[in-house]
Formats: sequence, structure tokens, C-alpha cells
Amino acid sequence: VDYTLVFSDTEFDYCSAQQVVSQQSCSSASPCVLAIAGLTIGDCNDNGTSDDASDDTYIVTFNVSATNPGASATYSVSDGTQTFGPFAYNVEQDITLPADGVDYTLVFSDTELSDCQIEKNVVQQSCSTPCALSFNNFSIGGCNNHGTTDDSSDDTYWVLFNVTTTNPDVNATYSVSDGTETYGPFAYRKNQQISLPANGLNYDLVFTDDAFSRCSSRQTVRQDGCSDFFVPNVFSPNGDGKNDFFQIYLRDDNVKILSCRLFNRWGNMIYISENNNLFRWNGRYKDKNLEAGVYVYSIEYQTIGDETIKIAKGDLTLIR
Repeated sequence: VDYTLVFSDTEFDYCSAQQVVSQQSCSSASPCVLAIAGLTIGDCNDNGTSDDASDDTYIVTFNVSATNPGASATYSVSDGTQTFGPFAYNVEQDITLPADGVDYTLVFSDTELSDCQIEKNVVQQSCSTPCALSFNNFSIGGCNNHGTTDDSSDDTYWVLFNVTTTNPDVNATYSVSDGTETYGPFAYRKNQQISLPANGLNYDLVFTDDAFSRCSSRQTVRQDGCSDFFVPNVFSPNGDGKNDFFQIYLRDDNVKILSCRLFNRWGNMIYISENNNLFRWNGRYKDKNLEAGVYVYSIEYQTIGDETIKIAKGDLTLIR
């Protein structure tokens, strides 16, 4: 392009002269443009130190192409604190960054043409746990029937534990969950105790630091009941092969069932079994299915070596 330059005296504007100038561009005909064919953020790597987040890293993989690049056909990458490269175009490359939850802006720049750039943001969370739990002591107690040998519903046992941790919070405490109930908070490095049902079921106890939810440990416990027998409070005689009969489950051979009587809500006896430890009731009376509802049982029994006749009473729910 021709440019006409006009030179004018400051006081006498009629005193002037003109000069036409021009010059060709010295840049390439087309500008440099970068493109990223693929960028992948890798998973966090704790580098073998699961309780130390300071060395957590992740790998960013990329493949950069360029239109009209600089003479060396290479580029570099900066995360704002350090520069990686130079890298060749059209070749998959990778860099390693801290997995610290920081959003890094990666600037990809042609080596010679610094204005030829493209940016991408990457982030990855830490995968280390800031603390680790361990047990100084862990033990379970025996079953306690609480004086009700004919009622297994109140059979319990205790679990004693002493938990320690690395890298705890300043006000470090932890809690314990059995899947339905949470106990605590508890102080570390002290003996603690909880009570669980002694019903023969496995309880998966999860010990979790109250400040760091990912800092946890597990212990599985179980204890059988210790009452003389177990009487279920619900059954469903629907013929599906599951819980179809009402029956008494004996803990051992030291119990003798003298009789079991069942009554409806009006007090009428609808079933009786005498001197039979293995009885089973199918929910029928006079060859007819009884309706769903709540019934009452009365069980007379003796324990071996004791002539005393004991009675256990309770409710039974029939479900159709």
C-alpha cells in the first residue's frame, strides 16, 4: 500500500510538502495456527505413598499440529510455572503435572513464532489419603443374653478397639458405622467399645476419620446368640419356600419344648403342639388358611437338669 506523508509547518499550514512511501510485508503469506488433535488427562498416581499427597501426579498426553509453523517446526508447553519441550509437531507427547486439584492453563507456543499459541485447561484431584488408620487393639466379647434365656432379640456382644492414625487433623476424632448405625465420635489411641446384636450376622464395621472421609479402615465381626432358643416374630406361609412355617429354633439340646399354643386376637386357641421340639405351623386352622394379622404364642419349656416349667410369650405376625 502507498502511503502519502504530508509534512506541514506548525504556524504556516500553507507551508507543506508531500512524500509517497510503501513497503512489502516481511511475514509469511498465511499466519501460523496451532491445533490439538487429542488431549488426554490421565489418572492420579500416588507414587507409592498413599498417605502423602505432596507427590501425587498425573500425565497429560497431547498431539499438536501447526499450519505455517516456525523454521524448526517445534513448540513448547508452559503451565505458568515451568516450560516443557521443545516438542515436534504431529507426534504424541506427554508431560507430568501435580495432582493437587489446581486448574492449570497449558499454553502451547511455536518455538520461533511466540504469538502462535493455543491454550487448554487441565485439572486432577489428589489420590492420596491424608491419613491412615490402624488398630492398636481389636477384640470381640462373648454373647450376653441379659438374663432372658428365652428371648434372643436382646442378645448382644461388645466390640473393643483402640485406633491410631497418621497425619490426623488437629482435633482428630473418628466414627464407626455398622451399616445401619453410626457410633462416636471417638478419640484416637484410647480403648473404645460398642455393643452389637448377637444374631449370627456379619457386621462390616467401617472406621472413618471425621475430618478426612477417605481415611478409613474396615473390620468384619459376628457373634452367635446365646439364649436357649429363638422365636421368630413374623412368617409368610405363601408356598414360596421361604419362611413358610412358624417354628422354634433351639440353640442346643439343653431345651425341651413342652407345648406351644397359638391364639388369635380374640383369645381363641388356633394351634397346639405338645412335647415336640420340631413342630412347624403352616398358618392353617381347621384346614383353612388364616388371614394375615398378629397372633400370640405361649411356649412352655424346660432346660435339662431343671424341672421348673418356664413360659415364653410374644406376638407373631402372619403375612400373606
